[in-house]
Amino acid sequence: MVRRASLLRTGLQRSYYGADKVVLAALTLMGRFQEVPEELFLRRCHPVQSTSLRSAGARANWSNPKNRHRIVVPQLECLRGYVEAVKNTPLFAPERIACTFVWGRYLLQLAKIGLILTH
Repeated sequence: MVRRASLLRTGLQRSYYGADKVVLAALTLMGRFQEVPEELFLRRCHPVQSTSLRSAGARANWSNPKNRHRIVVPQLECLRGYVEAVKNTPLFAPERIACTFVWGRYLLQLAKIGLILTH
C-alpha cells in the first residue's frame, strides 16, 4: 500500500521496461517503509509474462507497442528515471552525491555496458 500523495510525487510508472523499479526507488527516497505482516500481494507466473522475454527489444515492445519501429535501450530509460527521481526529491547535498556515485558505479561496470550495447 502506498499513500496516493507519495505515489503522485514519483511521476508514476512510465512506459518502459523496468519503470516499476524506478517508481519504487523514488518512493524509497521519500522515506521509510512500514512492513505489513499480512500477505497483500500475489505474483502470478505464466509462460508469456514479460520476464520470460529474451531480448531487450521484445521487452521494450511489451512495455510500449510504439517502440516497435524504434531503437530503445531500457537500461538508459531506467537510468534517466532514477536521475529524475533524485532530481525531484528533496535531498541534502551529501545524499545527492551518494546517489550520483551509485549511478557512476552502475555505468562503470563493464558487464552492464556490454548488456546495454548488445541488447
